[in-house]
Amino acid sequence: MKKIKSIIIEITNNIPKLICIFILMFLSLASIISSCGLVKGERTIYIRDNWFINILSFIIFIALIIFIRRKNRKSENLKETENIKKRVFIAIIIIWTCLNLLFIVFSGYKPRADQKYIYKAAIEMTEGNFKSFTEKGYIGKNPQQGGMLLVEYFIALVSKQHVVFLVQCLNLIGLLVAFFAIYKITDLFFENKSISKYTFVSLLLFAPIFFYTTFLYGNILGLTFSTLAIWLQMLYEKKRKWYFIILAGVCIGLAIIIKSNYLIVLIAMVIMFLVDILENKKLMDFIAIIAIIAIYIAMNFATKFTISSITGIKPSKGIPMMSYVAMGMQEGKRAPGWYNGYNRKVYRKSHYNYEEANDKAKISINKRLEKFKNDPKYAIQFFSLKNLSQWNNPSFQGLWINKITNAGILKNILIEFMNIMQTLILLGATIYLILDYKNIKGQLLFLIVVFIGGFLFHTIWEAKCQYTITYFILLIPYSIKGYDLLSDRLIKFRKKWTST
Repeated sequence: MKKIKSIIIEITNNIPKLICIFILMFLSLASIISSCGLVKGERTIYIRDNWFINILSFIIFIALIIFIRRKNRKSENLKETENIKKRVFIAIIIIWTCLNLLFIVFSGYKPRADQKYIYKAAIEMTEGNFKSFTEKGYIGKNPQQGGMLLVEYFIALVSKQHVVFLVQCLNLIGLLVAFFAIYKITDLFFENKSISKYTFVSLLLFAPIFFYTTFLYGNILGLTFSTLAIWLQMLYEKKRKWYFIILAGVCIGLAIIIKSNYLIVLIAMVIMFLVDILENKKLMDFIAIIAIIAIYIAMNFATKFTISSITGIKPSKGIPMMSYVAMGMQEGKRAPGWYNGYNRKVYRKSHYNYEEANDKAKISINKRLEKFKNDPKYAIQFFSLKNLSQWNNPSFQGLWINKITNAGILKNILIEFMNIMQTLILLGATIYLILDYKNIKGQLLFLIVVFIGGFLFHTIWEAKCQYTITYFILLIPYSIKGYDLLSDRLIKFRKKWTST
């Protein structure tokens, strides 16, 4: 029995690591030799990169890490050095926050597309106008936007003229909180303050996410609450205090209500509880699973009830989720699997009947699956181009969102910086999984499981860089650890080589 359990645990630990290594190797190779960009009409272009510059940047980065580590070891006053590091660390956070606030103030950002419709519905809601909630209205067709709608509605009740600015300020605070949560998760992972601090600084330097503070679509606030939920679950597994589970449940509930994609994180949380049950025989985790799911269901009900109470309109089922899967398997002008209007079109042609639209979407999915089955070469090309378009864009759509489209020296330098950083993050995470493969188990798998979930989900779902960025950022702690391990081995190898 013990042998069978040991085999099951081994399989459970190995499967996510092997899947993640495969994904990271694919993305790393693609990032070295190519990248993607967005042009007018949100159309993806595929660009051939200078692989030599990317490889050279990787070598220089490794050399810089080794230089910094050796310099730190030679410091005569370690306490004074640590104090300097702390002051620099705080200064970087303050400078980053001020720069982001200035960007928000001077960007002149105006919501467009889905953001605009949510914002408009929230303003109209305060005025007693509920046409957006009818079956043909935006919220009627997209009831999953109810959480972000309520955030903007309650802000509008306080200050209708400053909703955009105040939500952006919430995004700024939320992003810093998310960084803090990832910092604490990293601390629990590796129990190494240096790695945790370098992770935090790397998060600040990850330029694409900087541009998302202006974005009024729930991505950042969802990231905030989902990372807090992960951290709180890890604290529960360490300290076994039930208030951590209650808080984790509330946080993941808020994350999903604000942005439904974060249901992936809830699934990952359940998986990690099951891993804990398997490895540590913590049967109370079954109750924890029930608790966090129950909290989410209750919060989701409360959101719908609140909207219904205000508008007097019963929430509709809206556009079937299956239509997004169908669209994610179709060709389009933007890129394979990107938005092409199918989901709205099939709902409209079904006379806003959920069941009819759902059945049509299933038929479309089956036809595409048959096409992929009969033409494997086309299937590989389709899903490769789809995943490259949403994972291999160095700016992750951040520049496009803010309409920074004009070519210029500063923009080109920024894109090249983001391009190199993307490659370094992918290579670092790959190195970590390979070098420390045997030691990666238990809680260390948490962000890996979330990343895999995001990758697999958006392989079949509607594709967009704005969805994938919040999963990509979770690779940074692993990447920092990867470079720490690699530089350590290179330093030891150099000592051994010079001593012979």
